Amino acid sequence: MRFAHDNSPRLPQRTYVGMNYLAICHGASGEDSEGAVEVEAGIRDVLSGAVARFQHEYACHSPNEKRWFLLQATGLEHGARGAVLLHIDITERKLSEGKLLEAERLKVLTTGLLKGQDEERRRLARELHDGLSQGMSVLSIRLGVLANQLQDPVGTEIKALQLAVADELGEVGDAQSLCLYRVAQECLRNIARHAGATEAIVILRRREEHLELVVNDNGRGFKRERSSTTSGLGLASMEERVRLAGGCLVVKSEPGSGANIEVRIPAVTKST
Repeated sequence: MRFAHDNSPRLPQRTYVGMNYLAICHGASGEDSEGAVEVEAGIRDVLSGAVARFQHEYACHSPNEKRWFLLQATGLEHGARGAVLLHIDITERKLSEGKLLEAERLKVLTTGLLKGQDEERRRLARELHDGLSQGMSVLSIRLGVLANQLQDPVGTEIKALQLAVADELGEVGDAQSLCLYRVAQECLRNIARHAGATEAIVILRRREEHLELVVNDNGRGFKRERSSTTSGLGLASMEERVRLAGGCLVVKSEPGSGANIEVRIPAVTKST
């Protein structure tokens, strides 16, 4: 009676000793009629002995809260004709399931968003690389010609402005490319924000089956134990990226003497 009253003031009129449970299910209408038909059929199967137990989950929201219940119909034993019906409150379980589904949906959405961001960044990187490489090549050639036409010390200074290009790196795996890009990006960001440097050098080279990234600067340097709180994402995040790529990261820095960061990872070939 209390359960019925919590759901609707009208239901207690249909909920008392002597009411026919099957008749109430049979006469159900509206949005709950489909479930009522299933419940009626399940109870009749229990009463006939076709099944020992019938279960049905259903929503039964009160005006104040959303609630779910599990109906269990269990046949009487020792040949007695009849059944015991239980309505078990499973609201907490259903709410937990809803939270798990929402968390999984957000995980899928976030993963797709990050993947899309990385693809867009790679596209922009290719466009920048194609345009920038041509411009830098032309600039380097013109600097070389100009340096040969001028006497020292101006010619020497111009030669110092030219870029040194290493050999081709060959095939590099996507995961390795992304790892080295993110580490170099974080290093340069930290140098710009914290080092007070006038010069930063980035070297990327291949040593047999490994790739090596070296980033050094002439800034103020730092003590290793302070890096995690003063370097944005910090060296800890870079170390984790490199570890996941199967490599190692070495940091050399002292206050007043700049910083040198070396990364070495396997050069895994792209999958075909």
